[in-house]
Amino acid sequence: MADVASITSELTTGLSGKEVDLHGAIVTFDFGEGVVCLDGSSEKGPTNIVVSNEVKTSEATVRMSCDLWEQLKQETTTSTTAFLNGEIKIDGDMDIVRRLQAIFDSVK
Repeated sequence: MADVASITSELTTGLSGKEVDLHGAIVTFDFGEGVVCLDGSSEKGPTNIVVSNEVKTSEATVRMSCDLWEQLKQETTTSTTAFLNGEIKIDGDMDIVRRLQAIFDSVK
């Protein structure tokens, strides 16, 4: 079962050495029991993402359960289905959120 610590570890390992284009944004995943912050604010364009559990001002926040994260990673559900069912709530810049597929691909 996934928890914030394991998700943080997965993202840190999965994104290590990879450049992802978040357009200089910070994205926060809020799992209710804690957050994982993806900080791509060091420069515009593809960059190494800094993964932390710090609460930062974000351009986008994605709220979901740790269990849903695991289902998305294992492809037993889709983000579209989860969003339409109200299992994912998004605040902020939807354009940034659309770029997160690269994040999911990095932890598979």
